[in-house]
Amino acid sequence: MSSDPMVSGNWTMVYDEGFEERRRGRTALHHTSLVDSELSNTEGTLPDSLDWRNVEGVNYIEPVMNQGSCGSCYAIATMRMLSARHKIHTRNITAVPWSISYMCVNFPLYCAEYNQGCDGGFSFLTSKWSSDVGLLPTSCAEYTAENGKCEITCDPSSLPKYRVSNYHYVGGYYGGITSSAQIMKELVDDGPLVVSIKPAHDMMYYRSGVYRSDLERDSYHRPEWEEVGHSVLLIGYGVDNGEDYWLIQNSWGPEWGEDGYLRLARGMDESGVESIAVAADVVEDRRPLDTFKNFEIKPIE
Repeated sequence: MSSDPMVSGNWTMVYDEGFEERRRGRTALHHTSLVDSELSNTEGTLPDSLDWRNVEGVNYIEPVMNQGSCGSCYAIATMRMLSARHKIHTRNITAVPWSISYMCVNFPLYCAEYNQGCDGGFSFLTSKWSSDVGLLPTSCAEYTAENGKCEITCDPSSLPKYRVSNYHYVGGYYGGITSSAQIMKELVDDGPLVVSIKPAHDMMYYRSGVYRSDLERDSYHRPEWEEVGHSVLLIGYGVDNGEDYWLIQNSWGPEWGEDGYLRLARGMDESGVESIAVAADVVEDRRPLDTFKNFEIKPIE
């Protein structure tokens, strides 16, 4: 891991004034053992590396976003996960969203009653709400990190309808992960996942390499409860000079890290990354109900 305190003044300002906002997801999860012999055997059948930005020459991942001062990491990671997995399942990189626009983050961020907007939320509940209500393209509500409100600027009745299906925790339940192989298998079989981490302050200054926090190098003294507060998109894994890593898309802009990406040490629950993972799929919404009727539609000026 390469850490450089001489980063731009803008990042220093964000670190001092907005780091807690930028990493705000939700907490706490019982730390589970990473020993599971059956899944360890499964790991041997998986590819040595995976990067959903380049699978047989196809990039299924949307561009890095900058969440700004809003604690919207959970909504951003969830929408990116849904879009990528639907493209993968259909093997069509224009399948979602609507061939013209990315999936709307603002809609679940500011309209979902299951989360707390810029004050944080859960990927699982964002997926559940998107199953109950449905999905919209970004053209219906561009992302805003400040002064956002629940409104859409399109006519949903004129658009193809999609919603979330099969939302679940990897391992079957909250905290059910027992090994990194379990995450790897889901990642290989079905596509990117939302994982939650507890970023130490030195992560803000990450520039390149395989990251391990200086604060968490003692693997023999783990807390009984794993606290995780920042959601990110897990898109792959690999090995660099003998060190296993996860490949993660963050939401702190493309200037951070490796063009907005992070390689995080794999197999040791670094920063809590192997504690919780959420997956979901996208399907056509064939329900006759108008699930958008209760939301304010703002005329396009």
